[in-house]
Amino acid sequence: MNPFATEATQWLGTPFHPHAALKGVGCDCYGLIAGVYSAVTGLEVVLPTDYPPQWRVIADYAPRYREHLLTFAERVVTPVAGDVLVFAINGREAHLGILVNEHSFIHARGERGVGTVCLNDFKEKWRKRHHSTYRFC
Repeated sequence: MNPFATEATQWLGTPFHPHAALKGVGCDCYGLIAGVYSAVTGLEVVLPTDYPPQWRVIADYAPRYREHLLTFAERVVTPVAGDVLVFAINGREAHLGILVNEHSFIHARGERGVGTVCLNDFKEKWRKRHHSTYRFC
């Protein structure tokens, strides 16, 4: 299995916590991406702190997170295990996950501040929301 996908599975059950990236302690969807990258590469990713817990509500945030993401990942067309999936919610880039295999992905999901890192099927609901893909570099 891809090392990023393998590391992501070790985050399953981590509580949802905005602006965090600590395996077993807490993370949000962006913190999961940064934490997995740091664990596999040994390189620290400093999370931006200027985003709200529900950053999909800010129309202009997508370009800022994308610019930060591009400091450690590159955009690709076809996703493979270990890639970062970007999802659009209500027409806006608003959520991130890591593809484990062609059928499932891992993401930090929080509703009103409560949630965990979980495994979801990459089926029609999420495939329709899939906006773009990035590969760690």
